[in-house]
Amino acid sequence: PGKGDEEPTPEPEPEPTPEPDPVEVSIADAIAIGAAKEHNTFTEEKYIVSGVIVEIASETWGNMYIQDSEGNKLYIYGLYDADGNRYDAMATKPAVGDTVTLVGILGQYNGNAQMKNATMTAHTPGDPATTGDPIMLAVVSMLVSGGVVAILPKKREF
Repeated sequence: PGKGDEEPTPEPEPEPTPEPDPVEVSIADAIAIGAAKEHNTFTEEKYIVSGVIVEIASETWGNMYIQDSEGNKLYIYGLYDADGNRYDAMATKPAVGDTVTLVGILGQYNGNAQMKNATMTAHTPGDPATTGDPIMLAVVSMLVSGGVVAILPKKREF
């Protein structure tokens, strides 16, 4: 066979570029990163944030606000567990007062910074003494003080 009859050597498939590890940022930095994006656009990179849940806006999707010790609040638009279960299907749902660590993309919607489609990587239930449940506060108070706490119904006006 003459020249040009050989099969061309196929180019090797390029190795896929590994996804970079998420970067841990403060809630204040996450807000700044998200606010710098155009309306309804998000980072390609994933970020890690931790905070205390202060409000749950959707029991279905797990939309919520998390807050740091300085009072910075970040909106979480969609929460999933490590198995991909949406908030309403999670076996153990985080609640107001719990501390969570989340991984997701950052952006903004209508001028508000948010983390979108966050995956929960850590969850620590809140201390009942700080979450404001009056019955739990009474029980904790009784246990700590060794005293008796009376829980009385509200007085009704007739």
